[in-house]
Amino acid sequence: MTPLQQIRRSNHSIRWEVLLGLSLFCLAVISPWLWIQSRTLLPEDQFFLSVGHEIPGWRFSPVTLDTQTKKTLGASRLFNGHFLDARSNRVSVFAADWQRGKGDLDSLGHTPEKCWVGTGFKIVPFGGPSQLFISFGGRQIPFQCRVLKHPDLAAPEITLWVACIDGQCDEIPYQPPLLPIENSYTLRAQYLTLLAAYKNRWAFLSDPLVFRSNPAARKQFIRLSAPMTTEWQPALVELAAFAKRWIEPY
Repeated sequence: MTPLQQIRRSNHSIRWEVLLGLSLFCLAVISPWLWIQSRTLLPEDQFFLSVGHEIPGWRFSPVTLDTQTKKTLGASRLFNGHFLDARSNRVSVFAADWQRGKGDLDSLGHTPEKCWVGTGFKIVPFGGPSQLFISFGGRQIPFQCRVLKHPDLAAPEITLWVACIDGQCDEIPYQPPLLPIENSYTLRAQYLTLLAAYKNRWAFLSDPLVFRSNPAARKQFIRLSAPMTTEWQPALVELAAFAKRWIEPY
């Protein structure tokens, strides 16, 4: 074989290698998109929640969110404030609704165990469940449950929250509850913090592929909380009962 033939054959092999590499790259990019787009939800599978602005026996006091928070959330509708009864018992509420094409999947990541912790709250163990199912319209909706304590508050706050993607509230891939870290300066605490950050980042990248969540889908996030001035059992029962009065399916 002459040197010229060797050069031609080499060029031919390079072209095929480049073409194969480009094909594999395009397949890697397109396949996840096709996987996500292949999910179809029938109308009867969708289950949305709405929140009431008025509850008999309770007075609502709105709390306006600052401009930067509103911009970060990018929600189509926001509802935020406190419900107070005749004995000044408080239930703080928050609800956000993103219409199709608004926000992204990361919009649902503003949970108390992330946002509240950033403002001075600490997650505290309370012996209760990390998830509570509440029935709405004959359907069991899973609410996440946590107790958090702020040094400026007399009582810890017990909170419930739920997120929905395209009317599906039972397919949200929640991470396990974060462990309470008493001393964030120890080597073990720093390791746990890095591990939690890695898990959350990996979940943010992998969950849309595994669960085929559509970033352009309609999204909802609902949260309610109250001071835990009693044992966790009656506090949780009262908060769940309030949720039944405040939230309605449609």
